[in-house]
Amino acid sequence: LADLSVEVLADTNRVRQGADIAYTLVVTNNGPNTATGVVVSSVLPTMGARFDSSDRSSVPVGNAREFALDDLAPGETFEFQIIVQVVPGFLGLVSHVATVESALADLDEDNNRAAELVNLFSPLQLGVQVFRDANENGLFEPDLGERGIAGVTVNLFADNDGSGDFGSADELIASRVSDGD
Repeated sequence: LADLSVEVLADTNRVRQGADIAYTLVVTNNGPNTATGVVVSSVLPTMGARFDSSDRSSVPVGNAREFALDDLAPGETFEFQIIVQVVPGFLGLVSHVATVESALADLDEDNNRAAELVNLFSPLQLGVQVFRDANENGLFEPDLGERGIAGVTVNLFADNDGSGDFGSADELIASRVSDGD
């Protein structure tokens, strides 16, 4: 019998698109016996982030990586870091989940899983003001009777392939709906 536990610690709780997140995974054997065949599984969501590199060799399994560790003696802790790259075009929370198991039965399986949330944000802010330009000077002038138009969606794309046409190779950077003000 052994009691393995895992912790997931992110170097930040908020990161911009295209940046890296360094996760530290901490695996501990709380005893009473040496844990053999220790495997850590690190899972990312299918959207938002991808594995970039690691200081441990791992085996890809779908949107997860499995790390085979050495045996862990009672009281021993093993710590390693993995780097995850934030995928451009995705905003919101991304969850990184890690689980640990071994060839031995585990005394407390409640501590064999841990998760860490990181908020992904865009470095660009898109300000949107859509209006009928009555005097055609390019300026929004409400005192001259010009009114905003609400409900218009404006998307900002990066022309990744340089074609000037926006398709699957291009990336949505920001999107906003005008409010009419």
